[in-house]
Amino acid sequence: HFGPVIVKNNFIKTKKEGLILGGIIPWNMIMKRARDVVGLSFEEVARLYAENPCRCLGIHDRGKIEIGRKSDFCLMDHDYNVLYTIIDGRIVYENPHSSV
Repeated sequence: HFGPVIVKNNFIKTKKEGLILGGIIPWNMIMKRARDVVGLSFEEVARLYAENPCRCLGIHDRGKIEIGRKSDFCLMDHDYNVLYTIIDGRIVYENPHSSV
């Protein structure tokens, strides 16, 4: 347990002492900003937010879609809205507004 948590500017979670714990902005919104504000391509965003973290953590069976890797992923539209979440090959979330 982290103890008391303070939310600053509606997006940063910190401890009372100021240690940053993380943000409360959903990943898909961060990915969209990386594309729209920073100018990254879809492929660069995918590497930055999926493949690279797995590689840094030494997780070699996830991070991209490839034969032999675990089948946990989110399917998103071009605006980074989550359409489906698939874990172990099963759909565990389906966006009710999805037209796919």
